[in-house]
Amino acid sequence: MVAEHNGTQVIVYVHYDPARPAGQSTRLYYTIDSGTGFSAPAPVHAEARADFNPRLAFLADGRLLAVFESSKLGQLALTTGERVSGLEVAWSIYDPTTDSWSAPTLLSDNDYLDHAPRLAPSPLGAMVVWQSNAGNEVIATPTSPTQLHYATWNGSGFSAPAELPATIQPEGESDLAFD
Repeated sequence: MVAEHNGTQVIVYVHYDPARPAGQSTRLYYTIDSGTGFSAPAPVHAEARADFNPRLAFLADGRLLAVFESSKLGQLALTTGERVSGLEVAWSIYDPTTDSWSAPTLLSDNDYLDHAPRLAPSPLGAMVVWQSNAGNEVIATPTSPTQLHYATWNGSGFSAPAELPATIQPEGESDLAFD
C-alpha cells in the first residue's frame, strides 16, 4: 500500500520472514521517500504476530495512519477455523517528527473473524470499515452472514467500534469514502 503527502511517499507492505516461527512469519514493513530515495525497509513493529492487508492514510497533521489485519495468536493455529478466529483489525500511527510507529492497537478483539479493513481520510480525521463473521466464515453464508463495523479517528485514537445498521453478505471487494 502506498500513500503520499506533501511529496513524501510511504510504502507499507507484508514481508515474509521464513526465519520467524510459523504464525509470526508475516510482518509489516515500511519504506519512506521524502525526496532523496526510499529508505531501507524496516518493520512497523516488533511484536510477535502475523500481519496482513495494510491500508494507509495521511492525516491532516502529517502523521500516517495504518490499519491492518493482525493475528492475536502467538503461533499459527492448527486448523483454519482457529487461524481465522484469531484474526483482528489493528492500527498504528507513524510520526514523521520522531520517525517511529506507535505500538499496534486492536480495533477488534473477539473470538471470530475480523478482516478486510478499508480506510478513508477526511478533514475530520479518518474512518475505518471492516468485515466480521461470527461463524468464522471467510465467505458469508445464509446461516453465517458478514457484518460491517466502523470506527472514526478523533485525532488521538479511534471511537469504539460500531456495527453498520444492516447485516450484509458482501460479494468481493468493497471501498470507502469519508467526508
